[in-house]
Amino acid sequence: MTRRVLVQLFDALSDDTRLKIVIMLSKQDADASCQVLRKQFNLSQPAMSHHFKILKQCRVVTTKKYGRHVYYSLNRELLGTYLERFIQDIQNGGVRDE
Repeated sequence: MTRRVLVQLFDALSDDTRLKIVIMLSKQDADASCQVLRKQFNLSQPAMSHHFKILKQCRVVTTKKYGRHVYYSLNRELLGTYLERFIQDIQNGGVRDE
């Protein structure tokens, strides 16, 4: 795993709202709609879109679109892989700069 990937991941998760979104999605058994999430976090549509754009860029969340509705889910496998590799890299003496 590269330093750039880690910086992007930890930057995304360093925001309190985004971290709360990830935690909430981790408790969901099914995909969550943007409208439901907006109401739970009391955020405007543009603010919610901004947070999800950042989470999608580092592939922490995935989306599915059904008609006009967008549903979000946590990419558990990838997030787990990122965190496992981070721990391994630290134990092995560091993270690549590339």
